[in-house]
Amino acid sequence: MGSILNFLIYFFRATPEGKDIVKYGNTHIILMLIAFLGAILIYCFRKSLKYKYKFILKIFVVFLFLQQLVLYCWYVFSGAFSWKVSLPLYDCRVAILCLIFGVFFNSDRLKRIGIYLGFIGSIIALITPELDRFIFPHYTWFSFFVGHIMLLWVSCYIFFVEEIEISFEKYKEVFIFTNLLHIIILFVNRIIHANYAYLTKPPIFESVAQEIPHSLYVFIMLLNFNIILFFVHFYFIGSRNKKFKIKKINMKKFRIKKFNKKNLKK
Repeated sequence: MGSILNFLIYFFRATPEGKDIVKYGNTHIILMLIAFLGAILIYCFRKSLKYKYKFILKIFVVFLFLQQLVLYCWYVFSGAFSWKVSLPLYDCRVAILCLIFGVFFNSDRLKRIGIYLGFIGSIIALITPELDRFIFPHYTWFSFFVGHIMLLWVSCYIFFVEEIEISFEKYKEVFIFTNLLHIIILFVNRIIHANYAYLTKPPIFESVAQEIPHSLYVFIMLLNFNIILFFVHFYFIGSRNKKFKIKKINMKKFRIKKFNKKNLKK
């Protein structure tokens, strides 16, 4: 019992050691493979998930909810809470909240915002992870990877399995929400000297960003995000159109078979 308690105290410790995950080391690569393999399996078994295993989405979302709940409990009770890093103003945290409320309150609008931001944020975060400076094992490691992996899987599930409505009109809603969110974040960053949504400095190539005016850096970041957002929408539409074409071809084949059977009877 004492050893378990000691482990939990260590697992939820508040003082960082100043070390981060080794990017593209064995642990990082294995976790990325788990994330992307899970996304591929959701796509491959989308029909079974849609008709037989609908409960899996809620299990994923419960994991997301618990991950956020424990994270904020740790922030508060360990004394690690900081206005500069702990607010839910990163794109991934916004996406997670949208998906939690969207799934449990059946809001397609929130789900849609969640999957657009979720696809972008989870993939970027998993490829270029920025963890709190704790040595493994620590809850922030678990929170970061479980949170982003589940974010990717829930986004894939809602798009591929639930087949949520995607259109240019719906994309405009996400576009407006995202840009308003980033404008608010810019003001928050300036007031409290934070770096939410990485609109103050980038997670990588920081020395390069320091060589250009801050206003130009912000413009480049917002432009890049909107370009990526458009390409995600382009992928969504392309994926849906291809699927619908396959359905039409199958229907034609079905009609031809029925016609041939009638002719044979005659």
